Amino acid sequence: MKQGKIIDAYKALNKLASCQLPIKTAYQLHKLRTALKSAWDFQREEEGKLIERLRPAVDADGNLTFATMEDKKVFLRVQHELSEQEQEIDYQPVTVGLLDGITLSANDIDALDGFVTFGEGNDVHN
Repeated sequence: MKQGKIIDAYKALNKLASCQLPIKTAYQLHKLRTALKSAWDFQREEEGKLIERLRPAVDADGNLTFATMEDKKVFLRVQHELSEQEQEIDYQPVTVGLLDGITLSANDIDALDGFVTFGEGNDVHN
């Protein structure tokens, strides 16, 4: 599976993990997030090395401003290369019921495709 897909899912899982869920579902999501964490750690480490090398300015929102257009191109190229890397991960998909009070964007749901299945009705908690 591509590194970028795993990273997108990990970010969306973090949003879902902050929601109040039945204990069984919360535990399964915890295990899933733990399975993806090594890919997340790898991404952060590689991006950290790149930021250390290029030294962009970082604003309060975490946005990067590069000294040159060439630095920005290097950063984007390396990020793209990272996202295209294949990673082996061992995980179990999780089914989450469509519960009131949980809010995710359509982009989050797309990112979770293949990792989380959303079941119809509030009684699906696997």
